[in-house]
Amino acid sequence: MIKNELQAIELFPLNLEQIKLSGVLLGARQNKSFQLSAQQIRFLELMQKGCSIAGISEDFLKNGKLLSFNQLKELLHFLFAEKMIKNLSMAAYFDDSERKISTQAHSDASFIDQFFKTDSSALDISNKIRQMPFFRSLAPDIVDLFLAHHKVIECPAGIKVCEAGVLQRSLLCVVEGSLSVFTSDSKGEKKRIIELWPESVFGETGFFLGQPRTADVMTNSKCVIAKFKYIPEIFDHLIQKEKAQALQKRIWLIHALLSSPMFKDLPDDCFDSIIYSGQLKSVKIQTTIFSEGQRADRFYILIQGKLNVLQNQKIIRNLKQGDCFGEVALMLTGGLRTASVVCETDCLLLEISAQKFYQLLGENLFLACQFEKLSIERVQADQKR
Repeated sequence: MIKNELQAIELFPLNLEQIKLSGVLLGARQNKSFQLSAQQIRFLELMQKGCSIAGISEDFLKNGKLLSFNQLKELLHFLFAEKMIKNLSMAAYFDDSERKISTQAHSDASFIDQFFKTDSSALDISNKIRQMPFFRSLAPDIVDLFLAHHKVIECPAGIKVCEAGVLQRSLLCVVEGSLSVFTSDSKGEKKRIIELWPESVFGETGFFLGQPRTADVMTNSKCVIAKFKYIPEIFDHLIQKEKAQALQKRIWLIHALLSSPMFKDLPDDCFDSIIYSGQLKSVKIQTTIFSEGQRADRFYILIQGKLNVLQNQKIIRNLKQGDCFGEVALMLTGGLRTASVVCETDCLLLEISAQKFYQLLGENLFLACQFEKLSIERVQADQKR
């Protein structure tokens, strides 16, 4: 089935010339009216020619014009509500996506297995696991192998499920509850670096690369965790070193997206589109990612580390795991950076080219609306300073 944003939009007949003169679109079902902006009139023209949502985005950008994805969404809302679009599958997708966006001590393996109470009889875990972002990104036969060698474990709050320095070849996935990841600083003091929420996968360094745990992981609440055991004769031929490192980085990216209020409740197809966009880039402490006033050709999501945003050499914002930046110049200011971004620590970024960014937005309307909303909020906050 063709992705909804790529489907040609089929409108019922409209008197477009009359609509242009009045600037008003009259509903066909509830006798309501919709005041149109100049952009929305252009959207209707393109829809009448059979353009898709992605095609509308491409037309605007090809002609050097920035479009408002939220205005496009508002128009589509009206057209669907008034039954003025023939694409029934697209209407169902639109409604479903909109609803989803608005909702939202000791650690060696033998001890853990004794302490946790295993009772998966009342839980339909397998289907839930298949729908988690990391497992959705794998081939179905690989997911079947994981599920054939897993068990479900439950534990209370305050339990250390991974310990730094211990070699455990198991991959763990949060089904319910939350956990915190701790590392030691230069003084040996424990420091919380990230939280793990449902659908997060951890323990990837031990599972994929056969290396000791790099951090302590502690339950914050009662948790249900799926544990996948590494079976050499099964996984060795599937997970070569290069592929293992790529899978590990994919997990880091998913952690970042799940930790972000902006990304975690997106429809599955939008979420998955981000995972495969752009390139992962490691950046050293004190590196300037871009400077205020520069031309923009990239968008970024912070996967690991901390960044500072500066205007006139003054820090105005701090960015953490899961935060994105660089969208304002690409969506609102005609390509000029409104601030500088500098690494406070070593960082791992997802870097997406402007061309890929626009393609991503054109093919994921709800993601585009989220970015546009964030851009406007950031510009308004900067204007109040």
